[in-house]
Amino acid sequence: MSAYRQRQQGIALVTALLIVAIIAAVATSVGLGQQVWLRQTENLTQLTQAEAFRRGMQAAAGVMLKKDGKDAPQTDNLTEDWAKATLAVSGGVAKISDAQARFNLNNVVDDKTRQVNKEEAAVFRNLLTADGLDPALTEALIDWIDPNPDLSAGGAEDLEYQNENPPRRAANRPLTSASELRMIKGFNKDKEALNRLLQHVIALPKKTPVNVNTASREVIAALANIPVPQAEQIVQLAKTQPFKNKGELDALLKLAPDAKTAAYDVTTSYFIVTVKVSIGNMKQTTESLIERTTGGSSSTKVLWYRQPPLEIPDEDKDKDKT
Repeated sequence: MSAYRQRQQGIALVTALLIVAIIAAVATSVGLGQQVWLRQTENLTQLTQAEAFRRGMQAAAGVMLKKDGKDAPQTDNLTEDWAKATLAVSGGVAKISDAQARFNLNNVVDDKTRQVNKEEAAVFRNLLTADGLDPALTEALIDWIDPNPDLSAGGAEDLEYQNENPPRRAANRPLTSASELRMIKGFNKDKEALNRLLQHVIALPKKTPVNVNTASREVIAALANIPVPQAEQIVQLAKTQPFKNKGELDALLKLAPDAKTAAYDVTTSYFIVTVKVSIGNMKQTTESLIERTTGGSSSTKVLWYRQPPLEIPDEDKDKDKT
């Protein structure tokens, strides 16, 4: 009987241990599920707060741009409030920049006639050369945008793209984003150079002039076909003594009145609002493109917002360095 009782007590002990183990496993599972649920709730809350910040700061930027368009429609430059202001609240900061400080890629093909714009194409060739890319890639960009299937010398149309991996077709329409260059034949061979080029170009929905009051020295040099040091002098001058009209730069460059040049001006219709939000674990950066009209009925309209394209590292060059 003593041995029987011992066996029964042993079985009871094992059973009790099993029950405790099962309860512990269930409790752990429930606790883990609750932690996941709480983290999901926290993330959704932070995401909602980030979106509210983005909308609020985007709206504030729109108000500032609208006021500037009404009060000072003659020129847009880096001395104005929109260019100097940093919109900041707890957890977020926003900055306005001039989208027309960059070269509009869609300018290489006229948006009305759909024919090549030779002056704008020449500017793009200059930019390609300055950033270490083959200027012949201009033809590939033109073929990507123009609606006809005619192959330019050095360009690419459907047949060339169908032999790519993955196969695709030429867009035959204006670019919607400058990062679309990565899809055009030849641009992705040197990713480091392409990343440099992307700092100087943009894709806007309409033909736009470069604003010489806000453009970088690289864009000015490509636009006026002058050395970068001379372009740097123009950039520094524009920071303190902005050009009041296009004629002032023409005179500085000593251009003849009938000289054919790419489009440039001293006003802007498109602006980029960059919003950076940091709330808890949520860190988010977005860009908005705002179109603005000027004059007494000045207005603003958000055309799109998105996360800025990531720079693509050049793996081949990285391997060479190692």
